[in-house]
Amino acid sequence: MSRSRSYSTLGALAAAVLPALLVTGCATAGDAGPAPVVVVRHTDAALHEPVWSPGTHALLALTDDGRVARVDPGAPGMTLSPPLGRVGENVVTDPSDPSVAYVARPDADEVVALDVRDLRPVGALPLGRAPDFLATDDGSRALLALSEDRTTVSAVDLGNQHALPPQDVHASPDAKLDGPARGRPVAYHVLGPDGITHYKGAPGQVEEKGRIDVRAGHSAGDRVKVDRLYVAERDGDRLLAVETPPDHEGLAVVASADLGAPVRHVGTDETRVYAATDDELVVFATRSFTGYPDGHLPRIATIPFRNALPDGPARSAPVSGLAVGPERVWLTLDGQDAVVGIAEPPL
Repeated sequence: MSRSRSYSTLGALAAAVLPALLVTGCATAGDAGPAPVVVVRHTDAALHEPVWSPGTHALLALTDDGRVARVDPGAPGMTLSPPLGRVGENVVTDPSDPSVAYVARPDADEVVALDVRDLRPVGALPLGRAPDFLATDDGSRALLALSEDRTTVSAVDLGNQHALPPQDVHASPDAKLDGPARGRPVAYHVLGPDGITHYKGAPGQVEEKGRIDVRAGHSAGDRVKVDRLYVAERDGDRLLAVETPPDHEGLAVVASADLGAPVRHVGTDETRVYAATDDELVVFATRSFTGYPDGHLPRIATIPFRNALPDGPARSAPVSGLAVGPERVWLTLDGQDAVVGIAEPPL
């Protein structure tokens, strides 16, 4: 039996037995047996758009009332920031200072810096007009902000806090922004239902480097190959790997996989891509160095999770975010005061 099929079978078995095994934290030293494949950690509020915080080994996420929350998967309760007013669409962590996270405040034309230990504001950065969707370019240590009207990407150098020249992008109203995990030039992708555009260049010299007419939904960048993006195809069931071709001109789809259901959220680590549908977490290999000669994303595992959730609204609530931790992938559910942890399959 293949590893993919064997883990899928394990996931199906977990779905059948886990209602009796759901936990709200980590197992204690006296507990026997392996950790369950799917766990549910109850929270004090509904959360969305989570990210993993390496500085606290916990989840950071947005609440529905304009706060940032921190959830430690191994401890009860959660930490909440003060009310921040109307916030942007996501929260990001500082690429070189794990004690800091950022969230946009469009009405104030600023991005607030939070201490991740207590979620108290420790500063603010002016980042263009009405910053809304944030990303980081880890290699150049730049904080990026897509404006609420989707016309501009603004940036600031987090090393010296100097603003970089803004870039006109004129994207669709629900476009998103993705920055790379490595590399020295400033780089990012702007993506939405009208396509994906890649921008790159030295500070003050960023320009459009490629565009492809792919109707894009959620995405995640490859953690090793900086110009590759894994994209959920909007209004379709495919996950696409999009990157700059060898001639360094334009963008191209280099691999794809049909999941048989819409991909709701996407995440990555150094070796894998995690794609959440309404009912399953599907895991693929990144193959950052070897590429995809056959044009297919190799599937590692398919893990059902929906039937493992408790009876009630959570059984049908849409997935509202995905964060990749060191041992589990964590999902938030729209309007539900819980996070779902799915064990990452073995290498």
